Amino acid sequence: MIAHTEKQLVVLMHGIAQPRIIMSGLAEFIEEAGYPVLNLSYPSTDKTIDRLTAEIHKKLVHHDAFNAFDKIHFVTHSMGGLVARAYIERHRPPNLGRVVMMGPPNKGSEVADLLKDIWFYKSFFGPAGQELTTDSRAPYGDHPVDFELGIIAGTSAVMSMFGPASVGPNDGLVTVESTKMPGMADHMTVPAAHAFIMNNPAARRGILSFLQDGHFPKLH
Repeated sequence: MIAHTEKQLVVLMHGIAQPRIIMSGLAEFIEEAGYPVLNLSYPSTDKTIDRLTAEIHKKLVHHDAFNAFDKIHFVTHSMGGLVARAYIERHRPPNLGRVVMMGPPNKGSEVADLLKDIWFYKSFFGPAGQELTTDSRAPYGDHPVDFELGIIAGTSAVMSMFGPASVGPNDGLVTVESTKMPGMADHMTVPAAHAFIMNNPAARRGILSFLQDGHFPKLH
């Protein structure tokens, strides 16, 4: 249990085409550490990343997050990190705390490059799916972040979508290099596949460390 002198809310944001239940185990873990948690659900495949920020804002206003808490932290998975970044740029909370992204395709995904023109991909992942390519100029951009950001990347490509030519360490969908962002405060890797990184014990410990201290645990 972590003792807080401030009321700090942790907002969880799932990735594209995922239900919020995928983050429920992580939500319980963070709550047990003493943080109130808001596990958001949003229509990730219905709109562009830019337009999804309005959905997030409505939900945070509804939960009175700006007035009821001293700080709002964000913990995200996959595309949820891009939505959080775009949200902060457009509706930056005055009580913004720290942000942890798990497996975010900050520089895009080569897998999205491969699939973007296929009918099934376009139909299933919608407008936001087209913004996950490496050449996308989506609303989150590539300029340095101006908030405390920690990024966790996976290195276990159990069911890799990448071809035989090595693209470097990856989680099966996103390379470690693609997760990085200019201005990030810290970065760590864990042996986890993209879809399950939120359940990795080391990732969970890293999240709590960054929320509390602004950095990940150092390996000795």
